[in-house]
Amino acid sequence: MIFYDLRIGYKCEAEKDAEKKHARGREHEHDHMERDIRSVNEAINGRRSEKCDFYAYAYDATESAVSFAYGYEPKKMARDGAIKKITDALSREFKKAEYSVASFDEITAERFSDLLALMEERDMAPFRSHRVSRMLDMDYFDASSFSVSEETMDEAPLSREEAIVEARRLMCDDSMTEELERIYSDENVHEFFGHPVHYRIVCGHRETGLLMAKLIIRALYTNGRLIGTRLSRIYDIEEGFYDEDTETVFEKSSGASLMIELQGTPGEHGNFASSYEGIINLFSNLIKKTSDYTLFFLVENTEQPGFGPAFCEKINDTVNFIELREGGGSRDEATAYLKKLIGKSKMASLGDEGAEKYLPQGRKTYRPYEVYEAYEAWERDALRERAYKAYRKIELVKPKKKDERSKPYERLQKMVGLTEVKSIIDSIVATSKVDKLREKLGVDCEPKSLHMVFTGNPGSAKTTVARLLGKILRDEGVLESGRFVECGRQDLIAKYVGWTAKAVERKFREAMGGVLFIDEAYSLVDDSHSFGDEAINTIVQQMENMRGKVAVIFAGYPGKMKEFLSKNEGLRSRIAFHVNFPDYTADEMTEILKLLANEREYEMDDEAAQKCHEIFAQAVHQKDFGNGRFARNLLERAVMRQSKRISEMNNAKSLARADLMRLTADDFEITAPMKTVKKNKIGFAVE
Repeated sequence: MIFYDLRIGYKCEAEKDAEKKHARGREHEHDHMERDIRSVNEAINGRRSEKCDFYAYAYDATESAVSFAYGYEPKKMARDGAIKKITDALSREFKKAEYSVASFDEITAERFSDLLALMEERDMAPFRSHRVSRMLDMDYFDASSFSVSEETMDEAPLSREEAIVEARRLMCDDSMTEELERIYSDENVHEFFGHPVHYRIVCGHRETGLLMAKLIIRALYTNGRLIGTRLSRIYDIEEGFYDEDTETVFEKSSGASLMIELQGTPGEHGNFASSYEGIINLFSNLIKKTSDYTLFFLVENTEQPGFGPAFCEKINDTVNFIELREGGGSRDEATAYLKKLIGKSKMASLGDEGAEKYLPQGRKTYRPYEVYEAYEAWERDALRERAYKAYRKIELVKPKKKDERSKPYERLQKMVGLTEVKSIIDSIVATSKVDKLREKLGVDCEPKSLHMVFTGNPGSAKTTVARLLGKILRDEGVLESGRFVECGRQDLIAKYVGWTAKAVERKFREAMGGVLFIDEAYSLVDDSHSFGDEAINTIVQQMENMRGKVAVIFAGYPGKMKEFLSKNEGLRSRIAFHVNFPDYTADEMTEILKLLANEREYEMDDEAAQKCHEIFAQAVHQKDFGNGRFARNLLERAVMRQSKRISEMNNAKSLARADLMRLTADDFEITAPMKTVKKNKIGFAVE
């Protein structure tokens, strides 16, 4: 529904009515006004208690105007028709007056609910048996399973040139400017008939997604493609819920826009596709049902994709979505954007001097989410150092925390082993730098192939390195976004003819500017009766089409990957790098364990380290022993044994911090005997 705060002006023609009103005295005027408004509300709404397509409730009146909170269903009537219903009812109730629209402003559903509450407080409701807002299902803002917020946009016309400038200021990529060109195209009619497309926004910060959606809404409204500017937002969605308020949010968004943030709630959810399966089905059905009159924005966070990939996979086949992506910019552009955010904030008066120091240093390309993080850091410091200066010199508590986003190259270098991997990445970065120097001299440089094969046993850090690789290449300006998209056979092989190619193409679009990681790639051709050949052929085509824009990494066991590549010359010829991840040695496993323990602020004494080395010396001779996962599991069991040991001590309450952080040799123990087997060779070596 579309909601308005409407003010109807009126002019009384009967002198008799005016004389009566004057004779009553000012002290009785308010009581008379309440009775008149109640009769108006009864004339318009009757005493109905069922839902309908039009609501209008007068909540205030003066000697010259009556104010209404009204909403209408755009599927059933137009805005002018809704206003005429109100003025006709006024004319029937008070015949000797002339009426005209003094003002009308679009409002949120929450504001509409507040005005209904004001009407009830003033005893102007047409019925008193229960709250009108509850009867109309307007109290969904306290939903327990998700959060809802709403706002309306500026209705002032936005020119094409202004829209393009704003998109560039937001550091959007070409997908946004291309869509704005389509919205402002002369080929379109400037009238609402329905929504030909909806939007999937891929970004690193929810504020980026919100601003991108607002820009699209203003452009569409300017071009007559939206009935209202209201944007409702559903976020922090809990897994496994069903809440009847969900359907109400979708229902009340008809004629407006609805944004759904797909990362869910913070925390560990395991397999998002299964833990959010009910939500995926519910939201998919509601979007299909309401997509003709409601504009949808699906927002997927690049760092926390949540149930986004599974949800988009399900909905894309029945509703048309265009993907809009955040882009990047230079340090000057990022600084200008940061200062713009400060200038629009409540603390703009504090000035923006020195704001650029909050941006990460040494970057060639900056992402919008990094600008927002810089703004949030500036805001925290500005409160203490500029607004409330008495707190400038106090010592703050600074908890130790990992920064998952900062300095991915340094994180890679600190990883144990992986000499070959580190060398190859250095070569890619060096080649990119030389190409940029050649471009400055006017020398043409073709996009380099970044496609790779990672071979190694489970736990050898293939996935971890692939994630870091995307971020490293982003920081060096080789890739645009550094996005990491992981998939397997179940994500690429479809059930019906022609669907597999579309599924593969969607994954490439999803990974645009980043890394597409295909795990156990050989499983694509395991079943001769599947559509594996279609998947491989489409992958090969997309690898060529998106050369330099997407880095495809195929990963799996060494022997199986060798066989997989031998079956397709086109695929093999497009792979630039073959990277082997050997099993870790006992010395490397011990170093990995020490690093994992240090990250959790545990310390191991020499005796404990020696015992772990002996355990690893046996483990590395077992087939598929788990590599880094084995070390992680060993540490987890040690922490549990240490906790039990400490809790059983008589003087546990008097232990020092060092005692709580120390792991001893007795804490490390394997639960099953190990059988030594002959290790297979790793890599593409042939006997």
